[in-house]
This record gives sequence, structure tokens and C-alpha cells, in this order.
Amino acid sequence: MATKTDSDDGVLDFRRYGYLTYAGCARRAEVQVLKSHAGWYIGTVNEDGLPCARESQEYWPSEELALAALTNDTWTQKNWP
Repeated sequence: MATKTDSDDGVLDFRRYGYLTYAGCARRAEVQVLKSHAGWYIGTVNEDGLPCARESQEYWPSEELALAALTNDTWTQKNWP
């Protein structure tokens, strides 16, 4: 998935930037590993550092497993909130 944005090359990489964050809030936010009561997930945060969107369908039981999924690009993008 990619779409035109204001990035340098004109294409937004949704594996690096949150698709749901962009679709719902029209803003770029880099994906990162976050924690919730359900476990670790890949998501984005807002300008205040608060969780904005959970981008991954999966939850992982540890930060290390979530980081590995992000690094190895083995996570599944959610298509809706």
C-alpha cells in the first residue's frame, strides 16, 4: 500500500508510517512498538506521545517479539480501526 503525500519522493510507505493514522487523521506517524493491557503491538502515537492507532492485527507477549516482527516486516496491517 502506498499513496501520494508530502514526503520527499511523493510516496508514503505504509510499512513505515501508519496506514490507519494516515487514513483516519491525515497525518504521518512512524510505526513503533507499543504496549497495552492486551500485549505489545505495532502502532503510532500522536504529538503528545499518546497512542493514536494500533496498526498491527497481532499482539505479542513480549517487546522483543514485537520488535522482531517490526524489524523483519512480519506483522499484518489492520485495514480498519
